[in-house]
Amino acid sequence: MSVFARPAVRWAIPAVALVAVIGAAGAGKMLVANASSGLPERSPQQLLMDVAQARVDSLSGTIVQKSDLGLPKLPELDGTDLNAMVTGSHTAKVWYDGPQHARLSVQGTGVDESDAIRNGKDVWLYDSAKKSATHRTLSADSAKRPSAAPSVLPSTGPSSLSGGVTQLLTQLAPSTNIGTDGTAKVAGRKAYELVISPKQHDSRVEQIRIAIDGDKHIPLRVQIFARGSADPAFEAGFTSVSFAKPDASEFRFNPPAGTKVTEAKPGSSDHSKVAPKDRDHRQGKKGDEPQIVGTGWTSVVVAKGVDTTVPAGKTAEQKKASAAATKFLDSLPKVHGSWGSGRLVETKLFSVLITDDGRVLAGAVAPAQLYQAAAQTK
Repeated sequence: MSVFARPAVRWAIPAVALVAVIGAAGAGKMLVANASSGLPERSPQQLLMDVAQARVDSLSGTIVQKSDLGLPKLPELDGTDLNAMVTGSHTAKVWYDGPQHARLSVQGTGVDESDAIRNGKDVWLYDSAKKSATHRTLSADSAKRPSAAPSVLPSTGPSSLSGGVTQLLTQLAPSTNIGTDGTAKVAGRKAYELVISPKQHDSRVEQIRIAIDGDKHIPLRVQIFARGSADPAFEAGFTSVSFAKPDASEFRFNPPAGTKVTEAKPGSSDHSKVAPKDRDHRQGKKGDEPQIVGTGWTSVVVAKGVDTTVPAGKTAEQKKASAAATKFLDSLPKVHGSWGSGRLVETKLFSVLITDDGRVLAGAVAPAQLYQAAAQTK
């Protein structure tokens, strides 16, 4: 696992959430900006078009992520405190100046931080707590490619993009309401606030609020509320943001004295080091494609043939992680029914059922709905 993999996991969550909730909007009311906001009226379709077509050349700012999912106590694995990763508040700073110049700095406890930096052909991953860094020099061909995902539909014209958004809204309208709570102010900027809510009241998600910048059209904040809760169970958003060009020095990295630097071989990656047979083992048996039981916001994903045993490990650190993971699994509540038996993870936003016969079921629903899905997919 790379030195940046651990803190980066928590920042993958808000990134995925932003993408997912933008795509989960249904048809709804016309948005009406507050008279004092100065923002013109925009329909949900128009806002989604704005986001899809948004282009930002430069950006810098501070992002704060907060979560209160009600998770059970998680184990420490490979020196990583999983509980700290997915609960509480975390702060990151971001700088972006085109696809070949980007930096994400995740703030840890005290003065600790982890950085991922792309500066042309140079890519650095740095962990101040471990005093370690990994440097990779990209090939000429790789350096030409963007460091992030491609822009949304870069070769699609406005007409076909409009048709795609209309189709999306039409398909999801049966299960989703979308409205507005006026306009919001995020990081000192005026923003539209979409309020997305499931029509299915047995979903554990009550609503999702997305603040979209009124000028640049990018999401500035996402909040996910559990049913019956006044405070968000998950929130990620900018507390400060600037669209001015960052100083070039932000992308230059010189390892501090005492840092152990590892030069990565071209083309190397954590995934590539895993033998094909091990990758197949981790991903489940071939042909065991996940099933979807139910529809909309109460859908349950069912994966079969999952190996939920914990590898024993060879090194002392691996054995310690294995013992912690086993202890965690054993601490989960035991449940049983006509569907079989297993262990349950229940949070404010979702539930997960791990059965003894190698199935994993998950959804934004109460455990009872997982049991029903388990009975249907024995």
